[in-house]
Amino acid sequence: MLSEQGQYERAITYYDSALELNPINVGALTMKGADLIKLGKTTEAIEYYDKTLDMDPNNVAGLIGKGNILYILGNHTEADEYIEKALIIDPNNIYALIFKGDILLALGNHTGAEIYYDRARAIGPNKHFH
Repeated sequence: MLSEQGQYERAITYYDSALELNPINVGALTMKGADLIKLGKTTEAIEYYDKTLDMDPNNVAGLIGKGNILYILGNHTEADEYIEKALIIDPNNIYALIFKGDILLALGNHTGAEIYYDRARAIGPNKHFH
């Protein structure tokens, strides 16, 4: 996959092609949002996550992506709301668990953060944690 190879711009052109054929392709919307974040284009990425969540308010990838952007922008409380919703839907989602830990750490709750990092480690022991 191009994204995994760091070819985000090229991957985005493929997502754009997929979205021309099917503008409600939730997978292409979320992947494009993720790659836009990696390119530092958070404002554009929000647009794609919002479209995803408009179509599917319970889309875990969309919730995590939107939470991630809000975290990057420093809005930790609102980010937490999106990550919490993702964890209600998928309590073992490693990315949501890591972001929840990151949010708690940013809010000064080191003990709470470690709980979420430990849960994530149990699922994916080879992942990097703070």
